[in-house]
Amino acid sequence: MHRSSRRTTGRAAVGHVVAHATGAALLVNAVPHTVHALSGRPFPTPFADPPGEGDSTPAANVLWGGINAVAGASLLLGVGRFRCGRDLDTAVTSAAALLAAYGISRHFSGVRARRDAAVAPAPVTSVP
Repeated sequence: MHRSSRRTTGRAAVGHVVAHATGAALLVNAVPHTVHALSGRPFPTPFADPPGEGDSTPAANVLWGGINAVAGASLLLGVGRFRCGRDLDTAVTSAAALLAAYGISRHFSGVRARRDAAVAPAPVTSVP
């Protein structure tokens, strides 16, 4: 007998909500890696040195973006029954996607700032 993904109250099971939120975060993370890869530009991945800070090749970003996309879609669409609507599952999933986007943007802004600081010329000081 097929087990329903919803309780009799119509609410998603907690495990399904967590899976959907994680799936949404992974799908968000797939975007920058895939975009940089398709643009032919290097971008940090966990495979870089140091992980998440150093640049990886576009090929590595295709792989990492694809892994994130497949894992995210599998969690969002393959666990329970996700339906976008006015419910807690949709709210939590949407919030997870937005939080992931914010966290990812903060992380890579920091990576870029550290790189810019490392290559910035030393300030010119006047000698009295």
